[in-house]
Amino acid sequence: MMNKDSRILVTGAGTMEGIVLLEVLKKYDYKNVSSVTASQNLSQYFKPEPPEFVFLLGDSSGGIKANIEKPATLMTDNLLRILEAVSLSLEFGVKKLIFLASSCVYPKHLEDPMTPQMLMTGPLETTNSAYAMAKLAGIELIQSTRKEYNKNFISCISANCFGPYDDFISEDSHVVSSLIRRMHLAKLKKLDSVSVWGSGNPVRDFLYVEDLVEGLIYLMKNYNESTPVNIASSKGTSIKELSYKIKEVVGFKGTLNFDKSLPDGMKHKVLDNSHINELGWNSNFSLDNALELTYDWHLKNLV
Repeated sequence: MMNKDSRILVTGAGTMEGIVLLEVLKKYDYKNVSSVTASQNLSQYFKPEPPEFVFLLGDSSGGIKANIEKPATLMTDNLLRILEAVSLSLEFGVKKLIFLASSCVYPKHLEDPMTPQMLMTGPLETTNSAYAMAKLAGIELIQSTRKEYNKNFISCISANCFGPYDDFISEDSHVVSSLIRRMHLAKLKKLDSVSVWGSGNPVRDFLYVEDLVEGLIYLMKNYNESTPVNIASSKGTSIKELSYKIKEVVGFKGTLNFDKSLPDGMKHKVLDNSHINELGWNSNFSLDNALELTYDWHLKNLV
C-alpha cells in the first residue's frame, strides 16, 4: 500500500497532468516524491534507491493538429518512455506502477459509452492513430508484464483532460486551452469572430485535470486488476456546446465560425465511468465550474 513515506516517482512531470499530480501529492503530505520530465534521464531516478510506486504519465501529446502533423514524433516519444519506464520498474523491483492512456485508444466506430472491453475491436481514428497505437502498446505491455512477471502494474484511460498548466500557447494545443486562448485574444483585440476547427458536432467527454489525478491516486491505492479502468465524467458535450460555454466564460462578444473544411476526428467519444464509480471514486468538478477555474488560472498566470 502506498503510504506517506513511500518512494514515489512521477514521469511526465512537465505536463499538465504531471504538475497537478505533484501538487496534489504534496497537498496530501506524501513526503518522498520524485519527478522526471521528458528531457531528463529516467534511469538516474532508479539509482541508488529505486521508487516503490511509479505514475507513468505521457510526455508528449497534442490536439488534432499536432496528431496530424507530428504522428511519428508523438508515437516514438511515448513508446520509448513507456518501454524504458516499464523495463526499469521491472529491473529495480517497483512494487506498483500505473500507466495513463488516452481515450483515443478506443476504435472510431463505437457507440457511447465506451468500456475497456471494446479496445482493439475496430480501426482507430486516422487523425490520431499513431499516438493511440503507442498508448495501446502501453496497455498491452502492462497486461503482459503482469502475466509474465506477476507484477502489480495497472493501467487506466483518461477522458479529454484540461485545466491549469495545459498548453495555452502553441497551435498544437488541445481544444479547451486553444479555444480559451483564442477567444481571450479575440476579446482583447475586439475581433468580430473566432474560427473553430471542424463542424462542432463531435461529442467528447471532458475531465478536469484535478479529477484525473485524484482518480490516479485512488487507483494506485485501491485497484489491483489487469483490466484498464476509465477515468472520466461519462458526460458527453459537443465541441459546439463547449465552444459556446467557453465564449460565455471568457466574455467574448463576437460570433463563432465553425470551419467544416477541417477534420472533426471521432464523432462520439464518451467513456463509461461505472467501474471506477463502483470502486468508490467519483469526479468532483462540473464542466462549467472547471472551465471557470481554468480561465481564472489562465488570467492569473498567462495574461
